[in-house]
This record gives sequence, C-alpha cells and structure tokens, in this order.
Amino acid sequence: MSRWSIMRYEFQSWADFESGGRPASAVEFEYHPDRNPGLSEQTKRIVEECWNAELEHEPRLFDSPAVTLLEVTDGAIHTGPARFRQHVIRRLVLSGDRYDVPASARAELRESVRLLSLMTAVVTSDDELLVGVKQTDGTDTRFLSLPGSGYLDRDEDLIGGRFRPTRAVIKREIQEELALVDLGEIRCLGVFEDCHHDSHLNPALFSVVSTPTSTATICSDAAEAVDADEFVTLTTIPIDKRLIGALLEAGIGQKPELFEESVPELEGPVSGLSHKTVLLLSLLGRLRFGMEWFRTRCKHRDAVHISKTN
Repeated sequence: MSRWSIMRYEFQSWADFESGGRPASAVEFEYHPDRNPGLSEQTKRIVEECWNAELEHEPRLFDSPAVTLLEVTDGAIHTGPARFRQHVIRRLVLSGDRYDVPASARAELRESVRLLSLMTAVVTSDDELLVGVKQTDGTDTRFLSLPGSGYLDRDEDLIGGRFRPTRAVIKREIQEELALVDLGEIRCLGVFEDCHHDSHLNPALFSVVSTPTSTATICSDAAEAVDADEFVTLTTIPIDKRLIGALLEAGIGQKPELFEESVPELEGPVSGLSHKTVLLLSLLGRLRFGMEWFRTRCKHRDAVHISKTN
C-alpha cells in the first residue's frame, strides 16, 4: 500500500485507479457475511461500555448496520459486516479524545474495523463542482465538504446478501442528499483511507460524477432531498486550475483568506475542508488537469508527497 501526505493530512491508498479512473461498471463490491471484525470478548465489552457512555452525551447516535473494508483486489472491493458503534468507538480511541483502553483493544479496533463509505464529487453540466457547507454540532464552526458522500448501509445497499451495482450504491447516497436523478458518467478513482487522528479514520471509494443536470436545477431540487439538512448551504465553483488550487491552499491552512476568493458565495466564514475533501479535490485535479498538474503541484507547493510502504 502507498501512504499519501497532504500537509498535516495523511492517507493510505488501498487501490489507486490512476489518473483516468475506472467506470463504475468496472468496480464492484463483494460482501462476505462470515468475515466480521475479529474482536475479542474483552474488546467487545469495551465497545459496548464506551458506546453506552457516548449515548449519555449524544442520545441521537444510532447504531446502524454497516460494512467494514477487508481488501481490494483489482476492481473488487471486499467487505464484511460491522456496526456503526464499532466505528464511533474506534475513532474516539484512536484519536485520543476519550477512553483509555488496553493496547490490545486499541490494536484490534485499528486493524479490524474500517467502516467503508463513499466520497463523491458531483460536477454539473455547467462544468462546476458542487460544494456544501457543513456546521459542527453545537458550535459555529463551518467547513466545506462534498455532497453525495456517506457510509455504505447493509439495509439499503444489499439485496439477497449481494451488493447492488456500484452505480446504484453511489446513486442512492447522492439522491438522499441532492435528489439528483440523472448521474451521467461516474469515474471511480480509488479506495483511500484518512489516517490523521483528527479525521474520520475510515476508508472510502472516491468517485467523480459528471451529470448533465444544470447547476441551477441541482441546487433547486436539493431543497427537497431526504437529507437536505446535511448542509447549511450548497454552492458551486468552476472546474478551474487556479480556483481548485486556491481552494486546496485554503483548505490545508496555508492561506485561509483564499476561501473567499475561490468560493465567493459562502455567505460567512469557514474554517477548512474535511480531510477526504482535500484528497478528492487533489484527485479531481489529477483527473481533469492531468498528472503533470498533480506532480507539479506536489513538488512546487510541497503539499502532497507519496511514499511507498509495504
């Protein structure tokens, strides 16, 4: 596997489909119901105890059925059963926010639980990137993320114990947040995991959707989406080398004032980008502007470097 760094952001590459990506039809999810997280009884008890403690602080938490990433072989993404509570406690343990647990339990959670999600960039017919503003619960902190992303759901994405086609899985998440029907072309870019302690600490399939639907139609219809409240507001930016570069520089904290320049319709301050958004913007640049843009940016900005690890 390779290890990627974008300033303080860190990622692990499970599978990189290179600059051109792959059509969604060439990527499939495989589900192995008997390959669940191999947690010891002690670690299971720790998860339950910590989860119950979390519910006292945040009663809205919901323990839904999810899937954990096992491995990626060529175009097949192999998964097994997991629970959302396992991911929540894993993230809290590994980030150091709360819960001092034995080293053995920490290692089990780190190696066995990797809740799989989708990370999608939606490009409209106007050649603009759809961007959403999210607000951290209980605070005034706002950050940028990309709508159409979320965790895989065993109840929604599996039929008869088998995953629906990858295009249908991606479409389900996008429709929930945007009510977008016509996805157009989907390019899957790879499977990557954010590893920085201040991130979501989980892998995702990164993709770009190029829809024939206009910007105005998407933003209008999104108000009626099931999960419309996921974002404070939606806006777009042109797919332009300078603007994407400025947004990345703002997101990694080098020049936060560039947020206003790159996304003038924000209508208020934002503090940064989600970790996965930083990576997906870089991959989108690689897809649209070419490897030379990606390599030159890495070298010149000292923003991204890739080192191979076995």
